[in-house]
Amino acid sequence: MKIEKEKVNNIKNNLISFLLKITEDKIKESKPQFTNLKQEASQAPGAMQSQHCGLKAEFSRLADSTQDKLNQLQKDFEFLQSYEIKNLDQQIVREGSLVAIEDPIKRIYFILPVCGGEVIKLKDIDEEITVMTSSTPLGSELLNKKINSLLNFRDKDISIIDIY
Repeated sequence: MKIEKEKVNNIKNNLISFLLKITEDKIKESKPQFTNLKQEASQAPGAMQSQHCGLKAEFSRLADSTQDKLNQLQKDFEFLQSYEIKNLDQQIVREGSLVAIEDPIKRIYFILPVCGGEVIKLKDIDEEITVMTSSTPLGSELLNKKINSLLNFRDKDISIIDIY
Protein backbone atom coordinates (compact mmCIF):
# COMPACT_ATOMS: atom_id res chain seq x y z
CA MET A 1 0.00 0.00 0.00
CA LYS A 2 1.23 3.44 -0.85
CA ILE A 3 -0.04 6.59 0.87
CA GLU A 4 0.20 9.77 -1.15
CA LYS A 5 2.61 12.07 0.68
CA GLU A 6 0.24 15.05 0.46
CA LYS A 7 -2.48 13.06 2.28
CA VAL A 8 -0.30 11.95 5.19
CA ASN A 9 -1.08 14.84 7.57
CA ASN A 10 -4.80 14.53 6.84
CA ILE A 11 -4.67 10.80 7.61
CA LYS A 12 -2.74 11.45 10.85
CA ASN A 13 -5.27 14.13 11.88
CA ASN A 14 -8.10 11.66 11.22
CA LEU A 15 -6.31 9.04 13.31
CA ILE A 16 -5.90 11.49 16.19
CA SER A 17 -9.62 12.39 15.93
CA PHE A 18 -10.57 8.71 16.11
CA LEU A 19 -8.25 8.17 19.08
CA LEU A 20 -9.77 11.16 20.89
CA LYS A 21 -13.25 9.72 20.37
CA ILE A 22 -12.21 6.22 21.49
CA THR A 23 -10.46 7.60 24.59
CA GLU A 24 -13.39 9.86 25.45
CA ASP A 25 -15.76 6.87 25.19
CA LYS A 26 -13.53 4.82 27.48
CA ILE A 27 -13.51 7.66 30.03
CA LYS A 28 -17.32 7.84 29.91
CA GLU A 29 -17.50 4.05 30.44
CA SER A 30 -15.03 4.05 33.33
CA LYS A 31 -16.58 6.87 35.40
CA PRO A 32 -19.76 5.00 36.41
CA GLN A 33 -17.73 1.82 37.02
CA PHE A 34 -15.51 3.75 39.41
CA THR A 35 -18.51 5.31 41.18
CA ASN A 36 -20.20 1.92 41.59
CA LEU A 37 -17.05 0.24 42.90
CA LYS A 38 -16.44 3.08 45.38
CA GLN A 39 -20.00 2.73 46.61
CA GLU A 40 -19.71 -1.06 46.90
CA ALA A 41 -16.46 -0.66 48.82
CA SER A 42 -18.01 1.76 51.29
CA GLN A 43 -21.04 -0.51 51.86
CA ALA A 44 -19.23 -3.87 52.04
CA PRO A 45 -18.66 -5.34 55.49
CA GLY A 46 -15.15 -4.97 56.83
CA ALA A 47 -12.92 -7.61 58.40
CA MET A 48 -14.40 -7.12 61.84
CA GLN A 49 -18.01 -7.30 60.62
CA SER A 50 -18.14 -10.49 58.59
CA GLN A 51 -16.40 -13.76 57.92
CA HIS A 52 -16.34 -12.61 54.27
CA CYS A 53 -13.78 -10.05 55.28
CA GLY A 54 -12.16 -9.67 51.88
CA LEU A 55 -15.08 -7.92 50.13
CA LYS A 56 -14.35 -4.40 51.32
CA ALA A 57 -10.66 -4.72 50.50
CA GLU A 58 -11.37 -6.30 47.10
CA PHE A 59 -13.86 -3.60 46.10
CA SER A 60 -11.38 -0.96 47.26
CA ARG A 61 -8.61 -2.51 45.14
CA LEU A 62 -10.91 -2.63 42.11
CA ALA A 63 -11.96 0.99 42.68
CA ASP A 64 -8.31 2.06 42.96
CA SER A 65 -7.43 0.16 39.80
CA THR A 66 -10.33 1.75 37.93
CA GLN A 67 -9.29 5.18 39.21
CA ASP A 68 -5.74 4.57 37.92
CA LYS A 69 -7.14 3.54 34.54
CA LEU A 70 -9.35 6.64 34.48
CA ASN A 71 -6.40 8.89 35.34
CA GLN A 72 -4.31 7.34 32.54
CA LEU A 73 -7.14 7.72 30.03
CA GLN A 74 -7.49 11.38 31.03
CA LYS A 75 -3.75 11.94 30.52
CA ASP A 76 -3.93 10.20 27.13
CA PHE A 77 -6.91 12.36 26.15
CA GLU A 78 -5.09 15.56 27.15
CA PHE A 79 -2.00 14.44 25.21
CA LEU A 80 -4.07 13.75 22.08
CA GLN A 81 -5.87 17.11 22.38
CA SER A 82 -2.57 18.97 22.39
CA TYR A 83 -0.81 16.75 19.84
CA GLU A 84 0.41 18.61 16.78
CA ILE A 85 0.94 16.81 13.51
CA LYS A 86 4.39 17.72 12.24
CA ASN A 87 6.00 17.29 8.86
CA LEU A 88 8.51 14.70 9.96
CA ASP A 89 11.56 13.54 8.10
CA GLN A 90 9.99 10.61 6.30
CA GLN A 91 13.25 8.71 6.10
CA ILE A 92 13.51 7.87 9.81
CA VAL A 93 10.92 6.35 12.17
CA ARG A 94 9.97 8.74 14.98
CA GLU A 95 7.02 9.21 17.31
CA GLY A 96 4.26 10.47 15.04
CA SER A 97 5.40 8.37 12.07
CA LEU A 98 3.20 6.02 10.10
CA VAL A 99 5.36 2.99 9.42
CA ALA A 100 4.63 0.31 6.86
CA ILE A 101 6.36 -2.97 7.64
CA GLU A 102 6.43 -6.43 6.17
CA ASP A 103 6.95 -9.49 8.36
CA PRO A 104 5.95 -11.12 5.78
CA ILE A 105 2.42 -9.69 6.25
CA LYS A 106 2.18 -5.99 5.41
CA ARG A 107 1.09 -3.86 8.36
CA ILE A 108 0.90 -0.15 9.11
CA TYR A 109 1.64 1.26 12.55
CA PHE A 110 1.13 4.79 13.89
CA ILE A 111 3.88 5.34 16.46
CA LEU A 112 2.65 7.36 19.46
CA PRO A 113 3.39 7.41 23.18
CA VAL A 114 -0.30 6.66 24.01
CA CYS A 115 -3.24 4.47 22.89
CA GLY A 116 -1.19 1.43 21.92
CA GLY A 117 -3.15 -1.47 20.49
CA GLU A 118 -5.99 0.56 19.02
CA VAL A 119 -6.79 -0.57 15.49
CA ILE A 120 -8.35 1.99 13.16
CA LYS A 121 -9.78 1.66 9.66
CA LEU A 122 -10.03 4.94 7.76
CA LYS A 123 -12.10 5.54 4.63
CA ASP A 124 -9.12 7.18 2.89
CA ILE A 125 -6.98 4.04 2.82
CA ASP A 126 -7.57 0.34 2.32
CA GLU A 127 -5.69 -1.03 5.31
CA GLU A 128 -6.12 -0.95 9.05
CA ILE A 129 -3.66 1.11 11.05
CA THR A 130 -2.58 -0.10 14.48
CA VAL A 131 -1.36 2.37 17.06
CA MET A 132 1.89 1.21 18.62
CA THR A 133 3.48 2.97 21.54
CA SER A 134 7.12 3.82 21.26
CA SER A 135 7.73 2.12 24.61
CA THR A 136 6.73 -1.36 23.40
CA PRO A 137 9.56 -3.70 22.47
CA LEU A 138 8.80 -3.49 18.73
CA GLY A 139 7.98 0.22 18.91
CA SER A 140 11.32 1.05 20.51
CA GLU A 141 13.08 -1.25 18.04
CA LEU A 142 11.53 0.63 15.09
CA LEU A 143 12.51 4.10 16.35
CA ASN A 144 15.31 5.75 14.37
CA LYS A 145 15.28 3.05 11.69
CA LYS A 146 15.21 3.99 8.00
CA ILE A 147 13.23 2.81 5.00
CA ASN A 148 14.47 -0.60 3.82
CA SER A 149 15.95 -1.37 7.23
CA LEU A 150 15.80 -5.02 8.13
CA LEU A 151 15.51 -6.15 11.69
CA ASN A 152 15.00 -9.43 13.43
CA PHE A 153 12.42 -9.21 16.18
CA ARG A 154 11.46 -12.31 18.16
CA ASP A 155 12.87 -14.56 15.45
CA LYS A 156 10.89 -12.78 12.74
CA ASP A 157 12.49 -10.80 9.93
CA ILE A 158 10.86 -7.40 9.58
CA SER A 159 11.41 -4.97 6.74
CA ILE A 160 10.48 -1.30 6.93
CA ILE A 161 8.93 -0.66 3.53
CA ASP A 162 7.76 2.93 4.01
CA ILE A 163 7.66 5.78 6.49
CA TYR A 164 5.15 8.62 6.38
